[in-house]
Amino acid sequence: PRPVRPRPAVPLWVRGAEIGADWEEVRRSLSEEARQTRELSEQQATMLQQQIAEDRNNLAEVCGIVQAFPRLQKMVLREAKEERSRVSVHLAELQAAFECAEAERRQSESR
Repeated sequence: PRPVRPRPAVPLWVRGAEIGADWEEVRRSLSEEARQTRELSEQQATMLQQQIAEDRNNLAEVCGIVQAFPRLQKMVLREAKEERSRVSVHLAELQAAFECAEAERRQSESR
């Protein structure tokens, strides 16, 4: 008698189709995960670009203030000198007026 090979419970072409369908599902799943990862990376990159732009603006503002400080300092000093000159002139005028009034008082007392 001839040996009988056991028949597979599921025909090979059916099994091949199942394997193909499983592979297609794995491929779709990996494709979706890659898409989600790419989207997340793009979102993170956008957030980082926005943060970098904000940091650059802040830095530019601080640099502007630091660069302007010497000019502001000179301006304040110049204004202070001008005010001191005005006060000095006014003080000299007051001193002259006082001395004049004092001289007039002495003159009136001597009469």
